[in-house]
Amino acid sequence: MSLLDKASLVQIPSGYKEDKLYSVVPDSGAGDFTFARSSTGTRVNSDGYIEEVPWNKSTYSEDFTNSSYVKNNCTVTADQADSPIGTTTADQIDFGSGSGYFYNTSTLITEPSTYSIYVKYIDFQFLQLISSGDGNHYANFDIQNGVLGDTGSQSTSSIEDIGNGWYRCMIYYNEGTFAGTTRLYKIPSLNVGYASGGGNNGSFYFWGNQLNKGTSVKPYVKTTDRLDIPRLDYSDGTCPSLLLEPQRTNLNILSNSNFIANQGTISYNNTTSPEGITNAYRATATGTSSSFVRSLNIAFTDPSAFSVFLKHGNNEWVQIINAGNVNHYVNVNIENGDLGTFGSNTSNLLVEDYGNGWYRVSGKFSGWSGLSTLRVYMANSSSSNWASTTTTIGNYYYGYGFQVEANASFATSYIPTSGSTTTRTEDVCKNAGTSATFNDSEGVLFVEIKALSDLVEGRLSINNGSNLQTIQIRQSGTVSNQYNIGFSNGTLNKFIVVDDITQYNKIAVSYNSSEAKIYINGIEVATDNSITTPIGLDRLSFDRGDNSFFYYGKVKQLIYFNEALTDEELAALTTI
Repeated sequence: MSLLDKASLVQIPSGYKEDKLYSVVPDSGAGDFTFARSSTGTRVNSDGYIEEVPWNKSTYSEDFTNSSYVKNNCTVTADQADSPIGTTTADQIDFGSGSGYFYNTSTLITEPSTYSIYVKYIDFQFLQLISSGDGNHYANFDIQNGVLGDTGSQSTSSIEDIGNGWYRCMIYYNEGTFAGTTRLYKIPSLNVGYASGGGNNGSFYFWGNQLNKGTSVKPYVKTTDRLDIPRLDYSDGTCPSLLLEPQRTNLNILSNSNFIANQGTISYNNTTSPEGITNAYRATATGTSSSFVRSLNIAFTDPSAFSVFLKHGNNEWVQIINAGNVNHYVNVNIENGDLGTFGSNTSNLLVEDYGNGWYRVSGKFSGWSGLSTLRVYMANSSSSNWASTTTTIGNYYYGYGFQVEANASFATSYIPTSGSTTTRTEDVCKNAGTSATFNDSEGVLFVEIKALSDLVEGRLSINNGSNLQTIQIRQSGTVSNQYNIGFSNGTLNKFIVVDDITQYNKIAVSYNSSEAKIYINGIEVATDNSITTPIGLDRLSFDRGDNSFFYYGKVKQLIYFNEALTDEELAALTTI
């Protein structure tokens, strides 16, 4: 029998939807977590690229009766036919004679993007997709025969036969600077021009509205309000982890465009970014000293976390600074990821390899607040002083994703901005299980977790909806690399230091009526023979039980056994 066969709750991040993180065991739904984050967020996907969660920018992608859709000379009736996936969720659109169009207000095109929608013929044959912001981007479709007609001079489009009369119509926006919405027009034939709606009245079915970043269509994903979706992050390998982060705001209002260059030029959309799409810039030196790219003014606080993605061209060293303080700088080798010298008020430095030559450099600026700019200088040394760099004319590097986070000691996941500061709200994951899942008399709580930083306190616990009866695993936040593991009644209260709390650690807390044991990474690190176990345990949450001290980090596994395990089983369970 597998050890997992003894478990009453198993959470290995895999299945999710809006408001929900599914557990593998039990399969009744009793072990599922409720999830909330009232914003979108980003993750690293299974291909190693950063993407927004969800990647579909359209709201209410299967509810075309929703008020987010504008309907001109047409009406929509919900749930009139089977969709391409067999659910009776396809809507019917009925156009009157003359011009008519339909669009979702959330499908605004501000970057290279792809729009797609599924359609099925009833008695109206031709439709057109356009960008309302640019007359060169349109495409005509015959949805009875699956034929692509005329397209605009700058449009790339396609139509795919899905089967059972369904077609997926797609239009690609390569430049992404139109600031318009994608609109669906009824048209009289395949060879009309931009926004040339018209013809007799008629109807067709449609389903699955989607706008995604990049100039290739992504698999369709359903949305409602696009909020409260767990992020399964692959930045640590082929298996995902649940990513839980605090609320943060990117104060840099234009994270990937409209920078200002000194002694240099900027070429936007020049190469493939960590998103896997062509939206990274290239900076080229036109002078030998003080060649930099900078943000617009940012209101730095004490402390502020900064981060930027950089890729080597032919300039080996760069320097990142806050222009407002001479102690806010770091020199970085973007060919191999090595750190050089840095300022006395610059700390918590981290260089992360994002693949394809990209590094994310992050850290903390402290001891100063004020209005300033984040800058990336080209340098020729590992030890250049603040804003005192030199380079060679013609040298270049690639950049992407400027970010400054207020009142923060470490950087979190990338928060895209496009004209205003953007906030990603905190991840809240809680309330898995019932009283039938947990055993007050004996059991084992096992987790495999990785902290975002050694600088933040966070807890996960089995509890009764309060912090009065709990089994807790607590990250200290004040003592380096320390966990505090115990019961809320104080009869088990162990402080344990590990090698590195920001790497994955496997922790098991085993208890019965007379004894508790703690195993970490295959080793028994603590035992207690004088305990009183908590009572009334009926849920598991990434907090201490009372909606405070949320755990922020990555979770690769979480398992609960409603019986104690042997020493051999505990060692095997926690061995790295």
